[in-house]
Amino acid sequence: MSYKNFSEAYIQPQYTSLKPVSKDATTNFSQELQIFLAKYQEFTSTKSHLDILRYCYDHYINCDPISRDLPIQDKLKQAGEMAKNSWTLLLEQEDNHGN
Repeated sequence: MSYKNFSEAYIQPQYTSLKPVSKDATTNFSQELQIFLAKYQEFTSTKSHLDILRYCYDHYINCDPISRDLPIQDKLKQAGEMAKNSWTLLLEQEDNHGN
């Protein structure tokens, strides 16, 4: 099952950022996320991949005073890189525990 169309239902106003946002901002984020997911489909393969992307975006990238004012696509790319690094670390830990 692909989670490509899942993101629209998954995005709720409380998850878009730590600061209050308007409905227009939420809609804009939703549209930008759909564009991002179309380009980077590895985030649509499972719900956990999308969850990690959203967590990185909300709790690291969007809160950072340096990157907070960047365009949404740039912030999503940064969150995507952070999420991929997290996956790599998690997989390495699983491999080390398996040996």
